This record gives sequence, C-alpha cells and structure tokens, in this order.
Amino acid sequence: MIYGFGKGELGSETSHIACVNCGQKDFVKFTVLGKYFHLIFIPVFPTGRKGQSVCANCRHALENAQFNPEYTKEYYRISGKFKTPKRHFGWLFLFAIITPFMLWHQSCNAKEDNGFITSPAIGDRYEIKLGWRSYTLYKVASFTKDSIYFYPSTLEVNKERMLDDDKMLKEENFDKEGIFGLSKKEIIDLRESEKIRDIVRD
Repeated sequence: MIYGFGKGELGSETSHIACVNCGQKDFVKFTVLGKYFHLIFIPVFPTGRKGQSVCANCRHALENAQFNPEYTKEYYRISGKFKTPKRHFGWLFLFAIITPFMLWHQSCNAKEDNGFITSPAIGDRYEIKLGWRSYTLYKVASFTKDSIYFYPSTLEVNKERMLDDDKMLKEENFDKEGIFGLSKKEIIDLRESEKIRDIVRD
C-alpha cells in the first residue's frame, strides 16, 4: 500500500520490577514503539506509542493494553526517556524544505512571464486554459507599446502537457486570419488569474 500505518522501535530498557509470570526481578524488558501514518512508505506524522514487555527468564510477553498498574507506571517512566525521532515527521520536513523552493520557483516564473509581457517577441507562445480540460495556444504575431497581437491555434487539447506536442506547434495550425489583440494590462490580468498558464520563448 502507498499509504497506511507503521511503527518503529524508539528504545528499550530492562526494568528492576518482578515479572508478573515467574516473579523474577531484573529480567523484564520494556520496548517502546512509535506509531506513525505513512505515505509512499515515508512517515507523515506520529500517531502515538505502543509498549511491549518480555521477560528474559520465562519469555512471558505482554502488550501495553495488558499491563497491570505497576507495569503501566514502569512503561511510562521508560517511554519518557525516548523522544519521537524526526524521521517520523518525514513528509512535514520535506514539505518545509520544498515549499520555500516552490514559492521561489513560482516567483521566478512570474517575473520571467511579466518580462515576456512587457518586452514581447514575435513567436512567443502563450499556453491558454479555455475551460475545464480545454487548452490551446496563442502565438505572438506583432506588438505595440501597449498591446500584443496573437495568432490563435486552431486546435484544442484536454491536457496541459499536450500543448508541447509537435502537432500543436506546427505553424499551419495557427489561424493567420484570426489575428486579435489584447492590451498588456489585460494579458497581465489573465496571467494572474492563471488563464494564461505559461509563456514560452524558444
């Protein structure tokens, strides 16, 4: 499964208390397990702890739900010695690392796109979202100080990644008779609303 629950040992210690089964002291080992939720086998966040005990003398084993009051007290004493490891917060740490990079990358893309709008070049391709599962291309035909004029593509695709297909990029698939213009302000508004998904300059 790509997601689910897991557990890992946080630590263990042999206690001085007597085994509830054989009565011998200094043989009962308590193990503390950390439980977590994982995604793609990487821990996302901890979900609690679980305890186990095993007597090295008689091999009597118990889960923490079966502990008597003395065992429970000893388990919590030992459990308090072990911290939840950082790896049990794996996805949270990845998210903390990746998020600033993604924001920086998005900011760089926005600056680049704004540069393409303020200083356009003939042949720039604008990747356009027309609606749900509907994408097309506009190609810059000419421009003035305040406006940019486009040849619209005669084709539409239902996935954004298909805008890079060779068929979409063929010159013959742009409508030279359907040229139209937009002010640079209108274009910036369309970019900010994400109807212009990207601007590509070869």
